Amino acid sequence: MLRIKRRNRELLIDDRDKATYLNDGYDVIDDEGHIVEPATGGKTISYAEHLAEINALKAQIKPDQSAELDELKEKLQEAEKTIHGLKTELGKLKSKEKKNAEAAG
Repeated sequence: MLRIKRRNRELLIDDRDKATYLNDGYDVIDDEGHIVEPATGGKTISYAEHLAEINALKAQIKPDQSAELDELKEKLQEAEKTIHGLKTELGKLKSKEKKNAEAAG
């Protein structure tokens, strides 16, 4: 026999009915009332619990995004340096080409 609980209702059920009750929102509990196996469906939570979970998940996301953002900023700076170097080199080549054209012509 298993002991299950949902809100303030406790029941003793046969082991064969366990999956049905878990889907209906009942938790399997031990003799002291501690949850041994949480419900798999049909369970409602309070808005405060829901909000707390959302905030916890947001806190996990922000550090990951900031690390990614820092990495992208670094790549952007490297790309800007490369572009600046290429523009400088292009200017030198154009200047050299102009001098060669003047010397030949």
